[in-house]
Amino acid sequence: MTTWKKSPFEEWGPTYNIDGAALTKWRRLARQRELTREEKRAYGAAVENTVKAKQKSEFMRASVEPGHRHPCASGTAYTTGEEIHNAIRAQQAAQLLAYPAQVRRERDPLTWRNMYNYAMEEKHGPDWQPKGN
Repeated sequence: MTTWKKSPFEEWGPTYNIDGAALTKWRRLARQRELTREEKRAYGAAVENTVKAKQKSEFMRASVEPGHRHPCASGTAYTTGEEIHNAIRAQQAAQLLAYPAQVRRERDPLTWRNMYNYAMEEKHGPDWQPKGN
């Protein structure tokens, strides 16, 4: 039976499919020349930040059921004030855009007729009478 030897990277943990501007920069520099001690630490910090961001996004995707609203005022998983503010503003804008259609759906034919008669009366004066009445 053949046993597969682990790559040296697998012994330190999972392999992440990550990419980002900071990682691209450090990878390019590492290919061009030997990094200094401070640069290696900065590269490690960039890898750590990117992995944490990837883990957070994977966790949020896996832990939140579709349609589930968070207890936050915005109903989203945002954690900073600016993100929450932007989410609430987007929700309010969507509600304002949908409101006219909601009002139109609630009007019955008699309401439409009365609105039309009122507008024609305003336009043509009190002597105007609807045709057919």
